[in-house]
Amino acid sequence: MTPPLIFDLLFAGDTRPVLQLVCSVNGAARNFALPGLTLMFEMVDANGSQVIANRALGDEVDSGERMAGVLSEAWQSGDTSTAGDYKGRFKVVDSGGGVEHWPVGRWISIPIQG
Repeated sequence: MTPPLIFDLLFAGDTRPVLQLVCSVNGAARNFALPGLTLMFEMVDANGSQVIANRALGDEVDSGERMAGVLSEAWQSGDTSTAGDYKGRFKVVDSGGGVEHWPVGRWISIPIQG
């Protein structure tokens, strides 16, 4: 079984550090700088209710980092205001409507401490 990914550096109200995930397929970086890709982040609470719904990724990383498979989410005011157990994932949609989620087949655990 694949171990969970845990992002455990947040306290309620924090907007840093930025959440980053490096993605690869068969050992090669997944290029997210290709034209036609829409990159998003979503986060749900312990009940499965959406807290962040398909928010477009910002420019926290440059195109070279995107080519190297880096996805990132910069927390905005209010994202982490309530302590609790959350989980998040990145969503990539191509111009043909194809969808993939990262990390593949699982979520990133995001506990926010009070």
